[in-house]
Amino acid sequence: MASRGAGIAPGDRFERVGRFRKVYVVTDIRDHPGLPTHVTLANEADLREVVTIAASVLLDPSRFRPAD
Repeated sequence: MASRGAGIAPGDRFERVGRFRKVYVVTDIRDHPGLPTHVTLANEADLREVVTIAASVLLDPSRFRPAD
């Protein structure tokens, strides 16, 4: 688990907030000294769609929320 990822772990599921809601699964966490923690997400419906974002974006409730 990432030391600055606020409890984010591979396998966690998050739903994108907004008009086009998608569920993403955390596949990787990158926590390098001196850099912000980043997470790699895969679209649950299409695992070929992969994005890497800052953990702070994933934890922003106006952008993502934990999926059921």
